[in-house]
Amino acid sequence: MFLFDADCGFCTRCSELLERASAKGAYDVVAWQDADLEAVGLTPEQCQEASWFVSKDGSLHRGSDGIGRALREGAIGLRPVGVLLTLPGVRVLARAVYRWVARNRHLMPGASDKCRMPEGGR
Repeated sequence: MFLFDADCGFCTRCSELLERASAKGAYDVVAWQDADLEAVGLTPEQCQEASWFVSKDGSLHRGSDGIGRALREGAIGLRPVGVLLTLPGVRVLARAVYRWVARNRHLMPGASDKCRMPEGGR
């Protein structure tokens, strides 16, 4: 399951792209506000700070690591992109880019003031 912030227009648009790119039935793309967070071991605060991918085995993958994992488990044509995001050098860069985008998501296309990170957010 891929969890995103439905209060953020930018996050919603990105999750729609991920859902279209995923293999049918590989995983669900769900707003964290509609998910049973306690059942997967997450808090609303964690979900406000980043998107999450919950693997079938229950393991949690945050931010760019979660996007990479979702791509690896999705459509066969995008699996190499998911693998690329997990390579050591690329992973460091992907995490930095994700943090920057998360902090600035309110400035991205389709965003609104609701997209702002909570005070103290990373």
